[in-house]
Amino acid sequence: MTLALSSLTLEDSVQSTGITTVVNIVPQNVTACVFQNLSLDVSVSNVTGLYGWEFRLNWTAPLLATVNVTEGPFLKTGGNTFFTYNPNDTEGHIIVDCTLLGNILGVSGDGVLATITFCVNGEGQSSLNLYNATLIGSNLNKIPCEVAGGYGYFTSACGLPGGNRKYVC
Repeated sequence: MTLALSSLTLEDSVQSTGITTVVNIVPQNVTACVFQNLSLDVSVSNVTGLYGWEFRLNWTAPLLATVNVTEGPFLKTGGNTFFTYNPNDTEGHIIVDCTLLGNILGVSGDGVLATITFCVNGEGQSSLNLYNATLIGSNLNKIPCEVAGGYGYFTSACGLPGGNRKYVC
């Protein structure tokens, strides 16, 4: 009974302060040229005691291909980390994970979890659907969060003057 009361008190305190932890894509809406690289940050805000995280992102497969994924600086402020990712460009999705190592406290505040760089392979539009974000605290407790994805607009109508495009990917 005490556990239920403590849980209720915590939930009431979160609702009364109005502070919500959010995992989101920055920038939320992007426009990019075909055959150009596009980088997106996945960020967290208003988190307390973050020890590890995982998220999934999907997109329209033919339009984007993963070039690189790097760990953001946020979790590293707490100590050594283990970072991994698994892209599937054929199906248009990626799973990204990171955790602190050792018996240490998690980090609090706002920051970048990861940066994903894509090559824009085609003209069109795509949801950048961020989903199944899981945040874990130092005591292996799940930290509730809201998730906000984004949207991409990809065009071939850009380039250098005279129609000469600079291809980077």
